[in-house]
Amino acid sequence: MAFPKASQVRSLAAFGVLSVLVASTHLQAAAQSSSASDTVDRLTGAGVYFPPVSSTDTPEIRFELMEAIGPQQRQAFVDQLNLATAGGERVLPIVIQAVGEDRSTLVIMNIEPEAFFTPYIARAILARLTSLTRFLPAVSEMGLSSEFDIYNMASVLGFDRIVVTDGREFSHEARLVRPVIAP
Repeated sequence: MAFPKASQVRSLAAFGVLSVLVASTHLQAAAQSSSASDTVDRLTGAGVYFPPVSSTDTPEIRFELMEAIGPQQRQAFVDQLNLATAGGERVLPIVIQAVGEDRSTLVIMNIEPEAFFTPYIARAILARLTSLTRFLPAVSEMGLSSEFDIYNMASVLGFDRIVVTDGREFSHEARLVRPVIAP
């Protein structure tokens, strides 16, 4: 599997800034065009990027939020994941996005038109992404442990939830509740 070079990652990070602006514009347009019966959640991106949540998990989160992490770092992580899932011998038919007002929702959309989804398949996709994230350059550059699963990796980067969706009817949400650390 070929990973992007550092210069490509920097370019992707710059692209991430543009992505933040574009996503913000999409949310504003969706909120303005929604009727009273439509449900659009500006904080999470629900109703714009994925249908209502069908099932929910709350995995164990063992690590705190990293310092100095914001929307740009989350977008760079997403960009690297998209590159990793789109190349090589084993292409995953998914698109990954960081959405919501502060890009704190990680959305993983299956783009296979006939795919059947269940919470079990959603968890399997998340397990595959755990394997991929352990080899991302951004993970090693940030000094993050290769022992992290996708839930803990997303949590330390400031994501509050992960949503796996078919983009039509099914959405599985993992709520990432960080531990409260006593002072």
